[in-house]
Amino acid sequence: MMQKVSIIDDDEGDDVLMREEWVQDGRSLKKQSLLGKLLFRKPYSLEAMRTTFIKVWQISNDLDIKEVGERLFLFQFGSWIEKAKVLTRQP
Repeated sequence: MMQKVSIIDDDEGDDVLMREEWVQDGRSLKKQSLLGKLLFRKPYSLEAMRTTFIKVWQISNDLDIKEVGERLFLFQFGSWIEKAKVLTRQP
C-alpha cells in the first residue's frame, strides 16, 4: 500500500509516495509515522538526529528514523500518542 504526500521546497516540486515497506515492527504508517525533510545540505548523523529529536520533542526512546530518499526521512514512533505529542508541541 502506498500513500501520496507532497514534500515541496524551493529546489524541488516532487511528490513522494510513502511505502508500507518503510515501516518496521508492524507500526502503522498513518498512525505512527511522520515524513520529514532536511532543508540544509550539511552532513548529518542519524543517531545524533534521533537523540536530538527525542530531547526536543520530549518523547520516549522508541523512535526510529529511516532515510527513504535524499534528505527525506521517515520518523516512526512507538505509539500514536508519541506522534500526537510531536504534532501538538512542535517544532
